[in-house]
Amino acid sequence: MLTTNYDSLYKFLIEFCKIKSIVGSDNGENQAAGFLYDKFKQLEYFKQNPSNIWFDSLEDDLLNRKNFCAFIEAKNKTNKTIVFIGHIDVVNTDVCGEMSDLAFNPVEYTEKLKTLNLDEDISKDLLSEDWLFGRGVSDMKSGLTVLSAIFSELSMNTDTIECNYMLLGLADEENNGFGIHQAIKMMDKMKREKSLEFICCIDSEPTITGEEKDIPRVYLGTIGCATPFAFFIGKESHVGEYFEGINSSLIASYFNVSVEGDYNTSDTWKGVNYSPLTCLKIQELRDGYSVTLPERTVACYNILMVQRKASDILMYFAEKSEIALQ
Repeated sequence: MLTTNYDSLYKFLIEFCKIKSIVGSDNGENQAAGFLYDKFKQLEYFKQNPSNIWFDSLEDDLLNRKNFCAFIEAKNKTNKTIVFIGHIDVVNTDVCGEMSDLAFNPVEYTEKLKTLNLDEDISKDLLSEDWLFGRGVSDMKSGLTVLSAIFSELSMNTDTIECNYMLLGLADEENNGFGIHQAIKMMDKMKREKSLEFICCIDSEPTITGEEKDIPRVYLGTIGCATPFAFFIGKESHVGEYFEGINSSLIASYFNVSVEGDYNTSDTWKGVNYSPLTCLKIQELRDGYSVTLPERTVACYNILMVQRKASDILMYFAEKSEIALQ
């Protein structure tokens, strides 16, 4: 049974990390969701309330991925509900080279790293025995492990808790965010059907500290994140007849130069300047190599939103598109 005891947390985390839940893999994310489901269905609360633990399928998902969902209701009836949230997917391990598969076994991976000639700061952490390395340990299976343990203990005390609790293990956080989009739909439905009031959401995502790395941080509130894209259409022509066409990638290049890192896209709130817009992907849309000018190109971006509205971003894109075309 999972508890907040150190040994219990450690054992659960190692098991969790061994699941290769790489985002977009054939079945890895569903295996991670199944891992959580199998653990929680053993708890007495969910044996008595089997309908309070379920999978929620992502709509129109080609990989048929699922979110893990669990809900604890306080015995003293209340509509107030706290949500625990975390993602079950991880990025791939290509950066680990020949140790790619080993990265899913944090204990062995950490020991292997000790034999390598690494940066002084990394070696110091490795030899301190205070750190565990491996894919998903930090982002974010350790955080989800802690939330799961707290949730597990709450399920044993439904007669004393003062609100309901929901635990969500979400797929596809590292790619397109389909998991959280699905979760919002599900939560909205539950809110209406059970008259719930969501009063707080706790996300155990790792945080990036500033200069003082020994001082942990808790962030209150959230900001918006938009992923707009620009689609460029040129005119195909053989490279030998260059001036008969127009290269869509040329237009995209001018657009990208004008928007990448533009200080005007840096939103500001209470003295904090947030990161500006940046390009995450730019490519022409055609199969294979061809000696014709690319007719279609797409550029995908990321922008953080605090006060800015979506309409502001679209207006900005329209203005920059006109400049790029000129």
